[in-house]
Amino acid sequence: MLQARATWRGFTLIELLVVIAIIGLLMALLLPAIQRVREASNRMRCGNNLSQIAIAFHNYHNDFGFFPTGGASIDNDPGTTVDFTVQRAMVAGQPTTGPDQAWGWAYQILPYIEQDNVWRNPSDAAVRQTVIPGYFCPSRRRPGLDVNGLAQTDYAGCGGAFEAETSLFNPGWSAVMIRHASGAIVTRTPSESANV
Repeated sequence: MLQARATWRGFTLIELLVVIAIIGLLMALLLPAIQRVREASNRMRCGNNLSQIAIAFHNYHNDFGFFPTGGASIDNDPGTTVDFTVQRAMVAGQPTTGPDQAWGWAYQILPYIEQDNVWRNPSDAAVRQTVIPGYFCPSRRRPGLDVNGLAQTDYAGCGGAFEAETSLFNPGWSAVMIRHASGAIVTRTPSESANV
């Protein structure tokens, strides 16, 4: 009885290289498309973050009659050492609002972006270290802490133009010039009017 020998023919080197080249070509065509889809998704998430912040601003305005402030001014003179640890204004264990609050708009709108527990947290250090994902643009970076262990935001509020200031980034700019900015998010102190 004769047995038929089954012969298995493997891939030749040329066939293998052709398959690898085809896969490489497909990847080269698909990768930019995948990146464009990812960036479009990031743009939508960033736009949604900005939309939520804008809605929070308007809800804050509806409750208090003015937009959230930029908080207390900080002397940016490089000759001084500033640790950026302004204390929150609290009355009877509750954070104050508007011109009485030393912390800026990103803190003041927390109750309006479903972060009331962070807003009410009695520990300033814990609040400073709480990362709010909605404050980060996904195209720029992932939510996290900075090198000092503090939470940040990728979004900024416009304080407008500085009155009587000829060199905007001069180390000698004063708090008075900052407070009299013409934008919607201006620096306020308790002694100033809350009218915007």
